[in-house]
Amino acid sequence: MNNIAYQPNLFQIRRGTNHKEYRELTERLSLIDRVLTVSGMEFEFAEYYLEQVRRQTAMTLGKSDVEFTVKQIRRYTNYAVQALRCNYLRHELQLSFRETAFMIAASEDFQRFIFGGDFAAAYCPGKTKLNDFAALVPEEFIRKLNVRLQAEFTNDGTVGKYGLRDPLDEQTIWLDATCLEANIHFPVDWVLLRDAVRTLIKAILCVRRHGLKHRIPSPESFLSQINALCMEMANGRRRKDADKHRKNVLRRMKKICRLVEAHGRRYRDLLQTNRDKTDLSKKEAARIIARMDQVLEQLPAALEQAHRRIIRGEKLKAEEKILSFYDDTAAAIVRGKAEAEIEFGNELLIAEQRDGFITAWNLYDAKVADQRKLRDFMASLAPERSIGAIAADRGFDGKPSCRLLEERNIYNAICPKSPEELEKRNTEEKFQELQQRRSQTEGRIAAVKRFIGPCLPCRDFEAKQRHVAWAVLSHNLHLLAKLIHQAQATRQDSAVAA
Repeated sequence: MNNIAYQPNLFQIRRGTNHKEYRELTERLSLIDRVLTVSGMEFEFAEYYLEQVRRQTAMTLGKSDVEFTVKQIRRYTNYAVQALRCNYLRHELQLSFRETAFMIAASEDFQRFIFGGDFAAAYCPGKTKLNDFAALVPEEFIRKLNVRLQAEFTNDGTVGKYGLRDPLDEQTIWLDATCLEANIHFPVDWVLLRDAVRTLIKAILCVRRHGLKHRIPSPESFLSQINALCMEMANGRRRKDADKHRKNVLRRMKKICRLVEAHGRRYRDLLQTNRDKTDLSKKEAARIIARMDQVLEQLPAALEQAHRRIIRGEKLKAEEKILSFYDDTAAAIVRGKAEAEIEFGNELLIAEQRDGFITAWNLYDAKVADQRKLRDFMASLAPERSIGAIAADRGFDGKPSCRLLEERNIYNAICPKSPEELEKRNTEEKFQELQQRRSQTEGRIAAVKRFIGPCLPCRDFEAKQRHVAWAVLSHNLHLLAKLIHQAQATRQDSAVAA
């Protein structure tokens, strides 16, 4: 599908402002608008979305192929282009879906950037549509967009279109890993039991509000009981018989959990068999049932975990622990940082070029060794990709890593674990330069995490991967706009000096 009917709307002339940060933001949006248009990224995005809609429509109608009218093509194209721009804008502003929708509705500059209306009226997406935009394409396609963007700015023949004199340097790569914190509280066994009771009781109350009822004491009373026991458990540390007291409290908590579990299963089955007697839609009922199943399936294991740790005093292996009922891909990562000895979340590998461009990344659903991260990065490289050197910290060092880089004829600038080997390598000028530059990668990780957010806002692993992919792509667009702006400022200074 090569022909796309697409034309941006007209807006009023932008007014000037004396607010420096907002002026810089609007200038950056103008540069990114140029990058998206000139590079053809947004048209590739729209073409991919059109193809997906065409396949879905043909499948729904039971046909092998369908043809769209010009009006349909225009509508789907506008939708896709707006989705791409809204996703960047949300990560740039570092706001939630609701807050981003509000900011777009309040700013004509943002409406101009996302093509939300025209000079006569504004047609702004709401929080639900922004959420749909975030899940519009899979993570694999966002990676393809990043590869397309990188190729555009590492090519001598195309980089001049954006006002840059030199292409990006893709010969040297710096690797580092970080932890993206999960959106969960600190995992405490008895707090997990409280979470289970709270989730099931809220689901029961929701089912009862929609007309399905079964014999049960006041559901709110279970919340009061479990909260009182949690406070008793927390304050029990100060007692002389703290261990004995905590065991007694846990036994009472287990009784409440088993009682609530039984009521939850009854209400879950009641909703599944009698949904037509409520005003809930099929999707709404399925969402409530899935929420209850998520807890009911894990509650027996959580009760056993609390029993073994508190009553028996056993230590569990990391892979046996339940950290959260709602995020089963979060892992306990011991990094020994000053601000956090243990972090709970997902590990992220980042590969940075000399200019700060993130050329590759990988989000893990379990804790893995740094040497395996290096192997995963090398396996993800395109066969035609040529790399001159790779630098990383001592965690990536090892015989397999050294052998892998030697086979690929790549200069090994990984910091050795052996002090003697490190002293020997420090005599190499290139090794010293690459290791000194490695300190900037920590700042680059902080810049990427600014687009990701203080923690991962989603709990499904595929949604996490999409969120990180959009954040990395937004970071790279932000970086390129900054480089273009610096090149323009340099030319202006040169013209004034001349």
